[in-house]
This record gives sequence, C-alpha cells and structure tokens, in this order.
Amino acid sequence: MKIDKMTNNSSLVLAFELTGSDPHKVLLFVGDAQVGNWLSWPAVTCGDEKGKEILNRTVFYKVGHHGSRNATLNTKGLELMDPDNLVAMIPVDQVWANSVEHWEHPALKLLGVLEQKTKNRLLRADQIGTIAEALQKPDTLADDQWQQFMKAVDWDKSADNLWVQYTIEG
Repeated sequence: MKIDKMTNNSSLVLAFELTGSDPHKVLLFVGDAQVGNWLSWPAVTCGDEKGKEILNRTVFYKVGHHGSRNATLNTKGLELMDPDNLVAMIPVDQVWANSVEHWEHPALKLLGVLEQKTKNRLLRADQIGTIAEALQKPDTLADDQWQQFMKAVDWDKSADNLWVQYTIEG
C-alpha cells in the first residue's frame, strides 16, 4: 500500500497481439507505467521480437495514467509507433483533474504529440458526449482513412455518456 502512494510504476503492461492480422496488430495497455518502465521495453524480447518491433506494430494505445507527463515516452515510445495506423484513447476527466486535484491531466505537451502522432485519431473519456464534434479530420489524413476511423468508433449516445468503443478489424 505504501508504494501505491509513492509511484505508479508498478503497473502491469499488456500488449495483445492480434494474430489474425498480417502483420500482427498490437493493442497496448500500459496502466500507469512511467518513464523507467518505458525505457526497458526496446530491449525486451517476446519470442523472436524486440519490444521496438512490438511498439512499431501498435495500432491501439491506451494512454498511460490519464495522459500525465511521465506516463508516455515520446522518444523510444510514441516515435516507434506507426502514425498511419495508430489510434489512442485517454481515460481522463480534464476538468476534474485540473480543477479539483490540480493535476495537468492530460499534459498539454503530450496531448499535442498524441494528436500529431495519431493524426487526430484520439479518443478521450471526457469527450464521449461530444465525440462527433471533438474529432476533426486533419489535413494530413486521407478522407477514406478518416471515414474508416469514424466507422470504427461508437459511443454512448444517451445523456449518461458512459462508454466509447473502438473496433479494430483484422
């Protein structure tokens, strides 16, 4: 319990490989892993692959620790992910985090990097009710790629705004 108050870096990181796709797509869930954890991944091996190759095949990234500044590594992290295929999701309530807890979640610098790296295919828990308006097609993404992305996104259209779903096809 004491370590829970001191660090978030004891998170279990999960990479799910979709073996029905070619190349195998990866869904990456990093929990609250922090910089030190990320730095170890390029050298990690899984079968014949290094962590670097796994990051390169990541098509869905669940952003770490509500988008905090130290839970997503750009160098040796996001830069290894393929921007043509990457979608990210941030579990965040920015108004609450900023005003109640005085945390910068999501970190504005990281938010900008994620928007650029995903070509604005970035889903946020605090935008479920306005997701159609929040998501804007960037000039850097072809119309068919944007339409494919929007077709894969579904969300709670009731007043509850409880969920968002992204479907990945093989």
